[in-house]
Amino acid sequence: MKPLLLLILVFLLSPLFVQAAPIWSELPASSQQALSHLSGQWDQLPDEQRNKILQGLARYQGMTPAQQADAQKRFYIWQSLPEDKRQELRQRYQHFLSLPPQAQERIRQRWRWFKSLPPEQQQSLRNYWHSMTPQQREQMRQQFRQATPEERIRMRNAILQGIKP
Repeated sequence: MKPLLLLILVFLLSPLFVQAAPIWSELPASSQQALSHLSGQWDQLPDEQRNKILQGLARYQGMTPAQQADAQKRFYIWQSLPEDKRQELRQRYQHFLSLPPQAQERIRQRWRWFKSLPPEQQQSLRNYWHSMTPQQREQMRQQFRQATPEERIRMRNAILQGIKP
């Protein structure tokens, strides 16, 4: 009986153990300056959200100036997206996180390969992909899934040769 009572007590009190985020007046001046756009709503945000923002700020402050500039650029791009597109991207990211580690690594490798291409080739590939019908895209996915790593390299090179900018 006692273990059950203890379990119920822990369950009921667990929300109290969430680390309370500081209110606006408790933030250091440097944090207030960086988060000035949130000054009017900071104290109304849930603790979890305030803690996430503070973690992001700490990561940002630990970046080099070039990394900070890149992060700002990505943030402004994100902010400019319509809400439905942001929601779609959140869902795709959650799906990515649900994949097995090997599948995640394959996706990361393909992304690194794509990012290693010159910008003109990246754009050509994007244009090529968007010009395909959904059936053609699925057919290409199937061909790549069934190919060996060497065959995939040959297929990618053939595509790049065929769509030179």
